[in-house]
Amino acid sequence: MAENTGAYAPEVLHRLWQVETEIYREFARVCDENGLAYFAAFGTALGAVRHQGFIPWDDDIDVAMPREDYEKLIARAPELFAAPYEVLEPRLTAGYVMPFAKLTRADSTFVEATDTDRTYHSGIFIDIFPMDWIWPDAKRRLRVYEKTFLLARLCVLIEYGRPKLPKGMTGWKKTVLHAGTMAVHGLLRLTGQTTQRLYARYLRAATQTPRAEARGRIADLLLYRQEANYGLDDPIYPEKMLFPTREVPFGDITVRVPGQTGKYLARTFGEDYMTLPPEEKRHCHMPAVLEFPEERP
Repeated sequence: MAENTGAYAPEVLHRLWQVETEIYREFARVCDENGLAYFAAFGTALGAVRHQGFIPWDDDIDVAMPREDYEKLIARAPELFAAPYEVLEPRLTAGYVMPFAKLTRADSTFVEATDTDRTYHSGIFIDIFPMDWIWPDAKRRLRVYEKTFLLARLCVLIEYGRPKLPKGMTGWKKTVLHAGTMAVHGLLRLTGQTTQRLYARYLRAATQTPRAEARGRIADLLLYRQEANYGLDDPIYPEKMLFPTREVPFGDITVRVPGQTGKYLARTFGEDYMTLPPEEKRHCHMPAVLEFPEERP
């Protein structure tokens, strides 16, 4: 078992990469056998292009799917994935509040240092992000972004009265904000809200754009106002930039990436995506507890 000391030992990080690669292989197998579209996204796509594998300090794999394929995967998850694999998603997992899914190894443990009070078990995982068709009109898009941004945070607040706050939040500001989150948490509980109800509202807001009216525009709503350095004010992508996908080397396997890979990476990370960021901006998801499959009783 590894505990959080601020950085991974190289042998631990490489073992983590091995398990995540196994999970990706299983995810890709299921999607390919069932005709579900997907691609390696964000830092995984960047790592594939810039490093031909994991970004050296990164510790996760991200994939994205069009909403309709994501919904098919979630609906059949218990049937498609056999033990030890398990899909975590608000409709499948009590206490899980994120508006995206994780495919985990249930025979392992990965407790992120920022989420030690979770009420469900999470193993080592890959993230699965849905992408939604979005209005061509910028004002209508903004309304979708704002509503889903709010509802995603309410889904967290219904479960956690003292959630993770933005980096750098200290002193009286932190005290006041925590008082506000506790008040919202109490009000949500008092009015009979639940994670399931709030997530259902999130889904209605996220999926309101008919594909025919999107005119080839698709968005990753979770990038809106995101803290990470790849956050976009308007996280919209042309469908033709993403599909059809292509296979590229990633360590000892290949992964599927957006067809117009360079344009996707420039849109997500900026035109200088091939330049390494300064060390202070090299972040990972350091766990408080990490147990590999062979280490769990």
